[in-house]
Amino acid sequence: MSDQMPNNQFLSRWMNGELDPEEQQQWENSEGYQQWQKIQEALQNRALPSLDKESVYSATKTAIDNIKSPSSFVRKRIYWTSGIAAAILLALAFFFFSPSSQTWSTPVVEQLNIALPDGSEAILNAETQLSYHSSLLNNKRVLKLDGEAFFDVKTGDPFIVNTAHGTVEVLGTRFNVKGRKEAFEVYCIEGKVAVNYRGKEYILTAGQGIHPLDQDKPYRHTTQTPSWTQGISLFQNTPLDQVFDEVERQFDVNIKHPDLSNRRYSGRFSHDNLDYTLTIICGAMNLSYNFEDEKHVIIEDK
Repeated sequence: MSDQMPNNQFLSRWMNGELDPEEQQQWENSEGYQQWQKIQEALQNRALPSLDKESVYSATKTAIDNIKSPSSFVRKRIYWTSGIAAAILLALAFFFFSPSSQTWSTPVVEQLNIALPDGSEAILNAETQLSYHSSLLNNKRVLKLDGEAFFDVKTGDPFIVNTAHGTVEVLGTRFNVKGRKEAFEVYCIEGKVAVNYRGKEYILTAGQGIHPLDQDKPYRHTTQTPSWTQGISLFQNTPLDQVFDEVERQFDVNIKHPDLSNRRYSGRFSHDNLDYTLTIICGAMNLSYNFEDEKHVIIEDK
């Protein structure tokens, strides 16, 4: 670095690991390096002290624009300052305008507990994909769900879960969402959620759920923890083909069956015994089952 103060070219060389040992040592001992480290820590944590974004941006840009014809005595100092200011401006722009995104998925049989970037928590049921997207620019936490998940939401900016069938929005609550291609269901355990389904909005409070397949108004429930998180799938007047879809999902098997879309099932099954599960469901619905092999099952009417 010798007698040249860091400019953008120097910072670029540093980021690319191109500094020689002497330059690296001088840079790490400088005040500018300490400022840069603080910015990096804030970006990694995706959190900065409360401030007015527009004011900070404007003030930083003005500081750079106002650098004019410095005297030879202070020119090196200003070159240093302008390089750091430019770096800070770029870092702030990245922080404020770039989104944070992450995706999780589960295969059949498995469940997954995750901590979302905002401090909220979610449990994903088998064969589920969840994507999280946030940006300080729009002050929203937006998720896309394909499958089923239970959420424990940290109070804060609007928390929105989009599914193929409808949208759920909350500020802070505990609720379950099923948004698979064949089914949509939401029930609230704590707090309040707004559900938008086919252009109609439902407001659910603790102890209420919505299953548009059967009714257009909320139903009552006593659930405190979704049964599937405890290894049990529970059904209430559910199309039988959807029940067998869930058996496939929880046991990693392929089930062939006749058209069952007009038949409904109410009951439950445990995720730890496939043969017993098939015996219970088929016995209640006057069906029989046979294993072609350990991964393939054929269901027939008796």
